[in-house]
Amino acid sequence: MTSLTKKIDITISSSVFTVVIIGLYTTYLTYMLIYDERTWKVPKRELLLALTLLIIVAIRIFSGGYSSKSLLFFPVYTAVILLTNLFIVPQAVSSDILFGTISRITAIFALLAIPIWFFAPIDVGVIKLIRWDDSFLQISSIFANPNALAKFAMVGFFGALLEYNRYQTNVARVLLLITTIVVLLSYSRAVIVGIVIAMIVYFIQTRISSSAAILCVSGLFAGLFCFLTIIYFGWIPFVLNDIHFSGRLIIWEGVVNSLKGEKFWIGYGFMPASETIDPYLPERWHNHGPHNAYYRWWLRGGIVTVITFLLLFWGTIFRHYQAPQTNPAIGALGVAWAIVFLFDASLLIGAGIFPVLISLSLGYLIMDTANIDSTAPDVQS
Repeated sequence: MTSLTKKIDITISSSVFTVVIIGLYTTYLTYMLIYDERTWKVPKRELLLALTLLIIVAIRIFSGGYSSKSLLFFPVYTAVILLTNLFIVPQAVSSDILFGTISRITAIFALLAIPIWFFAPIDVGVIKLIRWDDSFLQISSIFANPNALAKFAMVGFFGALLEYNRYQTNVARVLLLITTIVVLLSYSRAVIVGIVIAMIVYFIQTRISSSAAILCVSGLFAGLFCFLTIIYFGWIPFVLNDIHFSGRLIIWEGVVNSLKGEKFWIGYGFMPASETIDPYLPERWHNHGPHNAYYRWWLRGGIVTVITFLLLFWGTIFRHYQAPQTNPAIGALGVAWAIVFLFDASLLIGAGIFPVLISLSLGYLIMDTANIDSTAPDVQS
């Protein structure tokens, strides 16, 4: 077990990964739309919000808010990946298969943490393995940092929970244990808090009632709104100053100071942190990014983008808990992501592993609701 207390860093070419993801999604979507004869259910509300988000991103990029010409292709492949994950994959692949696979991959990552530790450091060009910190109990397996492993394991945790709810197998129990251990050893506080809060909502829904869960989710959203508001206006209680969230309060103050004037409405587009929030931060915190997905959306496209994202993500969570006979594990996964977004800047869009996982999680949340909601129209492929 001592080898599991080391942190490993792995760097893989992001451009290669992006090309592979784009190729896979384009091929998959083309095949499904041409050869699959099923009737696709596309909820109007979520489709409209997703398209609005994509259009805003495209406008901000083409209006000059980008740091690289390669981003000019970003709206195209982003639209393919996002719409496929939201509306196609959840209807073509059962939640059992997808999330069950992720929970098992998490178990493999946990096992890989042991041999990787013995052979690190290794540098073979594409793959680079480095010890993280010998003095700290923290693992990241093959990921770039422990937070990345924790976010992946979080999806695996709820995948194992979903499997346990349906089949009550010993395998599901073991996967729940492994994914829990992985999250704890990653020491990702954002993910741990997200899972704890999501499980509270889960138990309220399953042990008390869906109505009580809706009240709980409403309270969470109200808390989120108040939290972001007091930071924006600088009404920071002394308690939060003492906690300081590993420097995030300083970063968030820099973010809100950068969102004054016209930037409140339109944001900065896809410009790097060095040109957006760094001028408003002490030098120590340069190049850290916003560490908050809600603020990151604000930086990308202004207040309208944040509202659109909230309506899409939180609105789907509300609809999920209001609909009858929805899967509580899938709802809890959505709640967990919504909490993690407070401390992590992962976005819904993109070709990386976490935009894909987030959009898939949202897609299954949407379709789990739409399968019950008869207002969702049928669209023939």
